[in-house]
Amino acid sequence: MTEQELARLLHIDEDDDLSIANAVMYQGAAEEYLTGAGVKKDYDSPLYKQAIIVLVTRSLDRPDMLTKFSDMPGSGIVAMIAQLRRRQNVEPAESEVDHE
Repeated sequence: MTEQELARLLHIDEDDDLSIANAVMYQGAAEEYLTGAGVKKDYDSPLYKQAIIVLVTRSLDRPDMLTKFSDMPGSGIVAMIAQLRRRQNVEPAESEVDHE
């Protein structure tokens, strides 16, 4: 996703270089977060882009969010991750498998 597209989707003024730079940095963090959750990077997927935007928006609003476990993204982002992984045919992480 280009800086211009990211700024447009986040409703950031194109002249606000500091906010755009922060958004780009948080975009990288969001990509790593999703990769760690088992989602492959896929900017052709509107759902993947939406997940990035959700995570970037939350990070812009609360920069320390991902360092506070009680403030981790809610069920909306968890559902997006599950849908993305299912579409990408990614197996659940070992910690997510129900062992009986």
